[in-house]
Amino acid sequence: MATKATKSKLGEQATFEGKPVLGVSIEVRGVSGGLNKAVAIDPVVLLQGDEAIVAFRVDTDKIRHDPVEKDNKAGPQTRVQILEAETAAVLTGAVAKAVGAVLDSQQAKIDEFEAAAEAEREKAKEDARRAQEIERNRAKGQEPIVEADGNVNPAAKAVRVPRARKRVRKSTH
Repeated sequence: MATKATKSKLGEQATFEGKPVLGVSIEVRGVSGGLNKAVAIDPVVLLQGDEAIVAFRVDTDKIRHDPVEKDNKAGPQTRVQILEAETAAVLTGAVAKAVGAVLDSQQAKIDEFEAAAEAEREKAKEDARRAQEIERNRAKGQEPIVEADGNVNPAAKAVRVPRARKRVRKSTH
């Protein structure tokens, strides 16, 4: 799913061979080699379940464009930036805390985006379900009072709903 931020940051890269570019992804090669060299010089012992923050210096090696839908090569594309890891370091202390805060902030943005995307998918499913229900009722000759988009259908016949009568109790005093 392309976001407004993605579209604005792509700038002149927003198309590839006349096809829209809807997103960006990253592929990093040589990660283990760069990290293994760094850990050989400055060993870091991690226990199973430990969390670590690792920084990489990378070079952009290649750019590739993949179709968003694998069967639609002429359709929208994703820009894949292929990076080569040159060196790496396991971060500790204040630097690890500062980078950790940045990563936590990024994770919160990801969670928010995914929740909004899920809500959008659920709304689309409900809208589709409602539209199907309306079409089934129309096939039976019943016009909906409210259309799938939430607007009142002027073609629907007004239905009068009788009000319940209030019962008056006689006082026994």
